[in-house]
Amino acid sequence: MKKTSKPPVLLVLTTTKSGIRSESEAIREALDRKAPLCALFVLDPALATPASQKLLSAVMGPAAARPLGKELLKDYENRARVRFEEIKADCEEIGVEFESRVCRGPFVDEVRSYVQSREPSVVILPKRPKSFLSRIFMRDELAIIKSTAPHTLIRIIEEEI
Repeated sequence: MKKTSKPPVLLVLTTTKSGIRSESEAIREALDRKAPLCALFVLDPALATPASQKLLSAVMGPAAARPLGKELLKDYENRARVRFEEIKADCEEIGVEFESRVCRGPFVDEVRSYVQSREPSVVILPKRPKSFLSRIFMRDELAIIKSTAPHTLIRIIEEEI
């Protein structure tokens, strides 16, 4: 596949927000722009701790529950790598350059860092229906990411539950 110097399309996936619509839209966007598609999977330990993990921590104690949290993150990372292989196969089929990266850390910090370093033309984020409070926090996250790259288009793709 021919390397291109065009700004990439960035697809951001996390432990809690992923989906076929976002992935399809990102591939279409990259194809339309004749740009590479970069997929970033953010393993945010704070987001990867489900309610059951918190409950186990309360019952067993944080030290006993911690290994379960590490295993959960490992599972998420394995799922991300499998998903990347599927997206890569779709991209190769239509001639779109693809690269992927898994990173660990706070969601907003990791996305901002990647946006600053790669300067994508578009950032595509999946969104699932959320509570009112979650929507307020997501708006804050988007504002922070947008302030990092004011000329970058940020698209939110609604996913089904």
